Amino acid sequence: MREALEGSDMGISFDDANRLRLLHPDAFQTSQALCIESQHFVAKLTQYDDYIHEFLNVLDRKAQLIEREKLKAIGIRNKLECQQEVRRRKQKELEGLISEKQAQIDRLAQEYESLQRAETEQRILMEKLQRNEL
Repeated sequence: MREALEGSDMGISFDDANRLRLLHPDAFQTSQALCIESQHFVAKLTQYDDYIHEFLNVLDRKAQLIEREKLKAIGIRNKLECQQEVRRRKQKELEGLISEKQAQIDRLAQEYESLQRAETEQRILMEKLQRNEL
Protein backbone atom coordinates (compact mmCIF):
# COMPACT_ATOMS: atom_id res chain seq x y z
CA MET A 1 0.00 0.00 0.00
CA ARG A 2 2.87 2.30 0.70
CA GLU A 3 4.12 1.93 -2.80
CA ALA A 4 0.65 2.59 -4.21
CA LEU A 5 0.30 5.83 -2.31
CA GLU A 6 3.80 6.95 -3.20
CA GLY A 7 3.20 6.35 -6.89
CA SER A 8 -0.01 8.35 -7.06
CA ASP A 9 -0.31 11.97 -8.15
CA MET A 10 -1.75 13.04 -4.81
CA GLY A 11 1.66 13.17 -3.15
CA ILE A 12 0.55 11.32 -0.05
CA SER A 13 3.27 9.12 1.37
CA PHE A 14 4.65 7.60 4.53
CA ASP A 15 8.05 8.54 5.92
CA ASP A 16 10.56 6.24 7.57
CA ALA A 17 8.78 6.56 10.91
CA ASN A 18 5.51 5.57 9.19
CA ARG A 19 4.02 9.01 9.51
CA LEU A 20 1.63 10.21 6.85
CA ARG A 21 3.10 12.93 4.61
CA LEU A 22 1.23 15.03 2.04
CA LEU A 23 4.38 16.18 0.29
CA HIS A 24 6.76 14.08 -1.71
CA PRO A 25 9.77 13.14 0.48
CA ASP A 26 12.19 15.22 -1.61
CA ALA A 27 9.90 18.25 -1.45
CA PHE A 28 9.49 17.70 2.30
CA GLN A 29 13.27 17.54 2.79
CA THR A 30 13.70 20.67 0.71
CA SER A 31 11.02 22.54 2.66
CA GLN A 32 12.58 21.37 5.96
CA ALA A 33 15.99 22.66 4.82
CA LEU A 34 14.39 25.93 3.69
CA CYS A 35 12.65 26.26 7.05
CA ILE A 36 15.94 25.73 8.92
CA GLU A 37 17.74 28.22 6.65
CA SER A 38 14.92 30.72 7.17
CA GLN A 39 15.23 30.34 10.93
CA HIS A 40 19.00 30.94 10.70
CA PHE A 41 18.37 33.94 8.45
CA VAL A 42 15.82 35.39 10.89
CA ALA A 43 18.25 34.82 13.77
CA LYS A 44 21.00 36.61 11.86
CA LEU A 45 18.63 39.47 11.02
CA THR A 46 17.65 39.74 14.67
CA GLN A 47 21.30 39.77 15.67
CA TYR A 48 22.00 42.39 12.98
CA ASP A 49 19.08 44.48 14.27
CA ASP A 50 20.50 44.24 17.79
CA TYR A 51 23.90 45.38 16.51
CA ILE A 52 22.27 48.30 14.71
CA HIS A 53 20.37 49.34 17.86
CA GLU A 54 23.54 49.07 19.93
CA PHE A 55 25.47 51.08 17.33
CA LEU A 56 22.77 53.76 17.28
CA ASN A 57 22.83 53.93 21.06
CA VAL A 58 26.61 54.38 20.98
CA LEU A 59 26.21 57.10 18.36
CA ASP A 60 23.57 58.86 20.48
CA ARG A 61 25.82 58.77 23.53
CA LYS A 62 28.74 60.10 21.49
CA ALA A 63 26.51 62.83 20.03
CA GLN A 64 25.44 63.86 23.52
CA LEU A 65 29.05 63.86 24.67
CA ILE A 66 30.07 65.94 21.67
CA GLU A 67 27.22 68.37 22.30
CA ARG A 68 28.24 68.76 25.96
CA GLU A 69 31.86 69.35 24.98
CA LYS A 70 30.75 71.81 22.30
CA LEU A 71 28.69 73.77 24.81
CA LYS A 72 31.57 73.66 27.26
CA ALA A 73 33.94 75.00 24.58
CA ILE A 74 31.49 77.78 23.69
CA GLY A 75 31.24 78.68 27.38
CA ILE A 76 35.01 78.78 27.75
CA ARG A 77 35.34 80.90 24.60
CA ASN A 78 32.71 83.34 25.89
CA LYS A 79 34.45 83.48 29.26
CA LEU A 80 37.79 84.22 27.60
CA GLU A 81 36.25 86.93 25.43
CA CYS A 82 34.66 88.44 28.52
CA GLN A 83 37.96 88.29 30.40
CA GLN A 84 39.73 89.99 27.50
CA GLU A 85 37.14 92.75 27.51
CA VAL A 86 37.48 93.12 31.28
CA ARG A 87 41.27 93.32 30.88
CA ARG A 88 40.92 96.02 28.20
CA ARG A 89 38.59 98.05 30.41
CA LYS A 90 40.86 97.57 33.44
CA GLN A 91 43.89 98.60 31.35
CA LYS A 92 42.11 101.77 30.16
CA GLU A 93 41.03 102.47 33.72
CA LEU A 94 44.60 102.02 34.97
CA GLU A 95 45.98 104.15 32.13
CA GLY A 96 43.51 106.88 33.09
CA LEU A 97 44.55 106.57 36.73
CA ILE A 98 48.21 106.74 35.70
CA SER A 99 47.48 109.90 33.70
CA GLU A 100 45.68 111.44 36.68
CA LYS A 101 48.53 110.53 39.03
CA GLN A 102 51.11 111.86 36.55
CA ALA A 103 49.17 115.13 36.30
CA GLN A 104 49.02 115.24 40.11
CA ILE A 105 52.78 114.59 40.31
CA ASP A 106 53.44 117.37 37.79
CA ARG A 107 51.17 119.79 39.70
CA LEU A 108 52.79 118.84 43.03
CA ALA A 109 56.29 119.19 41.51
CA GLN A 110 55.40 122.69 40.29
CA GLU A 111 53.92 123.53 43.70
CA TYR A 112 57.07 122.18 45.38
CA GLU A 113 59.29 124.28 43.13
CA SER A 114 57.12 127.29 43.85
CA LEU A 115 57.31 126.64 47.60
CA GLN A 116 61.09 126.19 47.37
CA ARG A 117 61.38 129.56 45.59
CA ALA A 118 59.15 131.13 48.20
CA GLU A 119 61.25 129.56 50.97
CA THR A 120 64.44 130.74 49.33
CA GLU A 121 63.04 134.26 48.97
CA GLN A 122 61.88 134.25 52.60
CA ARG A 123 65.30 133.08 53.82
CA ILE A 124 66.96 135.78 51.80
CA LEU A 125 64.52 138.29 53.27
CA MET A 126 65.13 136.97 56.76
CA GLU A 127 68.89 137.21 56.26
CA LYS A 128 68.51 140.78 55.05
CA LEU A 129 66.36 141.65 58.01
CA GLN A 130 68.79 140.02 60.42
CA ARG A 131 71.68 141.97 58.95
CA ASN A 132 69.85 145.23 59.16
CA GLU A 133 68.89 144.69 62.80
CA LEU A 134 72.26 143.80 64.06
